Amino acid sequence: PSQRTPNWNPFHSDTPYKRDKQDWTKILGSTETRHTTETPVATPRSEHLPLPSNPDVQVDAVFQIYGSWLVVKMQGSLYVLDQKAAHQKILFEQYRRYLQSHSGVCQQLLFPRTIELSPAHAQQMLEITEDLHALGFDISHVGNHAFIVNGLPAELQRGDETLVLEQLLEDYLQTQGDVKLRKHDSLALSLARQTSVSANTILDQNSMESLVNQLFQLPEWHSTPDGKTIMVKFGTEFLMDLFRKQKR
Repeated sequence: PSQRTPNWNPFHSDTPYKRDKQDWTKILGSTETRHTTETPVATPRSEHLPLPSNPDVQVDAVFQIYGSWLVVKMQGSLYVLDQKAAHQKILFEQYRRYLQSHSGVCQQLLFPRTIELSPAHAQQMLEITEDLHALGFDISHVGNHAFIVNGLPAELQRGDETLVLEQLLEDYLQTQGDVKLRKHDSLALSLARQTSVSANTILDQNSMESLVNQLFQLPEWHSTPDGKTIMVKFGTEFLMDLFRKQKR
């Protein structure tokens, strides 16, 4: 994946990372959530985090553990969510829409880069250049295996453009062989893997809530397009069964 700066926040570009002190009594024993003056989601804030796909279900609290998982209190149960897998799913659906509508956002590079690709990657690049443009890439073929990169999707961190594109193309080639996905879905998944938040990334409260809200807005949010589990439930029955197995 592309290199990322330590302070990068995938949900708020102007919000520094910080590890919030958690009030465990509120998290586990109350339905109140932290209120802030700024929110990353477009829908109005309320006392609970709404799930647009099911208005009768509401999230009571969200907190992060080990910088990689989110614990969500909902309907009297605890759910553990893989934040990287969840972000991949959100971005995958976003990139699919970009490919359908050619609406990807491109950020122009101050200094365009000329890159040299392997013959296999160069051939693949020529075949999907139009789709890359739909996702927000601005790339031109200048002959043989050389390309000029004028701009990248807004979600990609700036760095080694050659490495980013090589990894994207390699992942795309592998995804086509390993996963039964259509061309656009395969490309959307490959880019989502490149741009999703990395593990061991501390998110602030707004970012956690935004991620959960965006995930639950999707029609299918239990697993990633390649079948990885996004969320598991720790309900009362599971916990009781777990402790019953202990020798008394």
